[in-house]
Amino acid sequence: MHTYRIGDAAALLGVSADTVRRLVDGGRLTAERDDMGHRVIPGPGRSGVVATVSRESAEELKPEPGVPAVAVIKSTDVVVERP
Repeated sequence: MHTYRIGDAAALLGVSADTVRRLVDGGRLTAERDDMGHRVIPGPGRSGVVATVSRESAEELKPEPGVPAVAVIKSTDVVVERP
């Protein structure tokens, strides 16, 4: 299982690192300790899926790290859009 550092989890969730720490401390989010003693959040790993899109589609979608997107697959075409 993949783990996320507090800051990375916060960025994916769209909240501050302090909010993630409060969620962990309140028992609403599970955390573990890594080899250095830092808290990390277990979660699914990145799937490694790669898609090629046109520049026009990318400019329209404006993809950003950590922002969810949905892939609609049609035979030989894949359409990626925001949920």
